[in-house]
Amino acid sequence: MIIIAVTFLGLLGHTFAAAVTTAPPSMPTECLELKGDIMSNFKANQFFTGDWYLTHARNPKHPTLCQKYQAKPNLHLTFNGNDGKDVTCQGAKVSGKEGFYSFECTTTSGQSFTSFMVVVETDYDNYALLYRCGLYGTSTTPEDNFLLFNRKSSGEIPTELKAKLSQLDLNTSLTKLGCT
Repeated sequence: MIIIAVTFLGLLGHTFAAAVTTAPPSMPTECLELKGDIMSNFKANQFFTGDWYLTHARNPKHPTLCQKYQAKPNLHLTFNGNDGKDVTCQGAKVSGKEGFYSFECTTTSGQSFTSFMVVVETDYDNYALLYRCGLYGTSTTPEDNFLLFNRKSSGEIPTELKAKLSQLDLNTSLTKLGCT
């Protein structure tokens, strides 16, 4: 009888734990998939390492801000958020969405959000063009953006990226941010 009771309690506990586990958020349908426009043979471990500076954006919310992202190969990111508070993110590949990663992020003030991103083009050593999409703050409408990151805060739009920007109709729409 004791064995049956212990087994039952164990199964009940396992069932309860499984019930409260939440599935990872799915990428909003409004986000672009960019099939055919993203980099092939992307090497995540080579990209997600070291410092990256957000130097240009298509739709900047805070154009004077210079954000420094610190990346680690385990898809762990930290950066200074729009409000000046530190943000920590943990990433994972998105199932069924080629090249996309989801990042569960939390600010030091306890706010959280999920951001989806794909590397459109990078040379790993100097620049990276990313597409990012997600729900931020209290918004119920997803926000998306094309972002240019550089390894140096003074980075500009590289010549090697001009053809890709033209292909995506972005050749004149990236705004320089507050990084110098």
